Amino acid sequence: MLTLTRKAGQKLIIGDDICIEIVSISGRQVAVGVSAPDSVRVYREEIAPEGLLESIMSSLSKEKSGTAKK
Repeated sequence: MLTLTRKAGQKLIIGDDICIEIVSISGRQVAVGVSAPDSVRVYREEIAPEGLLESIMSSLSKEKSGTAKK
């Protein structure tokens, strides 16, 4: 996992069409804005469809161990 430090107003660009912006920081709460095509599903972890997080974590684990299908 890539971990980055960002300040309010700074952005992360993912690929050609996804932008994540740190909108504001207030105490321990961070407001994050996501700009992405309608075809990209964006979920908060706590409301993601059941099984989605486990599937993602499994895929990431396989990639790290080199057993992912290409």
